[in-house]
Amino acid sequence: MEILIVGVVIVALMAYVSTRIKKSAASAFESEIFNAPDFSLVKPEGFLNPVDAREGLAFYAYSKDYGVEDTAKFRQSEIRVRVYESTNLTEIVKNLKSLADKVVAEKNEGGVFLLKTENSEGKVSLEKQHKFISKNGKIYEMEFKTLQETKEDYTQRIAETSESFTVK
Repeated sequence: MEILIVGVVIVALMAYVSTRIKKSAASAFESEIFNAPDFSLVKPEGFLNPVDAREGLAFYAYSKDYGVEDTAKFRQSEIRVRVYESTNLTEIVKNLKSLADKVVAEKNEGGVFLLKTENSEGKVSLEKQHKFISKNGKIYEMEFKTLQETKEDYTQRIAETSESFTVK
């Protein structure tokens, strides 16, 4: 009888801990405000911002979901923020255009430059949206990289995050 009681207590404890872990993991993918010393943005729901950003990036986040079939090894979407010490936006944009398969759109809105391109990595088609802000002798770039097959799923989140991206 004592073994049964101990077993029930252990199972109940395991169920409690499992539920707490699932709640913590789910909250990591919720929308949140990211504040860096010199910029801020709203990380959209469904994206995870790992504790240590990739080397050379001021911010990095990726979607929870992967592509399917040919794109199964790619995340459906990624967000990157780079800070350039250079103030030559023309050279940065020229380089991005040369790497793109197609320039879809570009727009200059008084201190903010937007660029949308289509790229391919092997057989995978990607759409990249860039937002550049020049301020304090630096250029801040936010890049959204999204699989072509799932870009409609991320349109609203890209727009909200892009609008929230500000330099202090």
